[in-house]
Amino acid sequence: MIQTIHMYLKKWQQNPSIQFIILQSGMDKVFCAGGDIKAVYQNQNNADYVHRFFELEYNLNAVIYNYPKPIIALINGLTLGGGMGLSMHTTYRVVNENASLGMPETTIGFFPDVGAGYFYNKLPGPLALYLALTGTLISPSEGLMTGLASHYIPSAKWESLINDLKECGNKNEVERCLEKHHEPLDFSSNFPFFDIIVECFNAGSVEEIFEQLKKNPSQFAKDCYETLLTKSPTSLKVTFKKFKQNRGWPLQDVLMQDFLLSQNFMKHPDPIEGIRAQVIDKDKSPKWNPSSLKEVSEEMVEGLFADSFLF
Repeated sequence: MIQTIHMYLKKWQQNPSIQFIILQSGMDKVFCAGGDIKAVYQNQNNADYVHRFFELEYNLNAVIYNYPKPIIALINGLTLGGGMGLSMHTTYRVVNENASLGMPETTIGFFPDVGAGYFYNKLPGPLALYLALTGTLISPSEGLMTGLASHYIPSAKWESLINDLKECGNKNEVERCLEKHHEPLDFSSNFPFFDIIVECFNAGSVEEIFEQLKKNPSQFAKDCYETLLTKSPTSLKVTFKKFKQNRGWPLQDVLMQDFLLSQNFMKHPDPIEGIRAQVIDKDKSPKWNPSSLKEVSEEMVEGLFADSFLF
């Protein structure tokens, strides 16, 4: 899929008759989620495949971001991991009522990649850390409020939207068409626990986040605490360091670091164990190694950011 999209984007870039591109799923319930990590699991012992896969994926993220013609992502259903990489870097990100966005990589012993350190870090306060560490999914209205989505258009209007877009001859006409179909959403109930997120996730370490959540009496804080306990301790510490570092970085630099981390992480036992537990055997009971935050030393974390890594 990645290679096919690469091929067509290159081909269409040179075609003067093509003014813009629509990127959408052929499925009703999923935009893009999960197939890539299963392929990585199946090729875990093939270093060339792992290298080439992540290289192609992150390069496609950059191509989409820098593409000279507008790309419109029509986002429906689950949009996770690689699906976020496909959609968040487009010119326009249209969600419908079924869209559910997220980067749940700490659940599989990995880290939020595909440029998440760039697009999540545009969000206010410590929302980026909260979403990256917990893997919390984002609703259509939350996506619109944060700017991860540019427009909300109900699925019932998509056929009409696409027909109208086909009549557009330039970017200005595309924007007018999207605005015509866009429906505003009420933001009053979005991130109702933002104050708690600021209080608990605006911290100097993962351990401090756990301490703040444990002290907070709210059910929301308790749920966050319990959620973080299920994540890979190594993933949590690496993700914390990465997202602190990436704030203000250009996308290209974030993706370059993503690639380095991806190659090092695939030498660590947690990603394969996490994919096994969540996607292959589906027992939801990964055995993380190391199994606790205190066992994940600063040297181990620094090692994963190094040019060469041995576990």
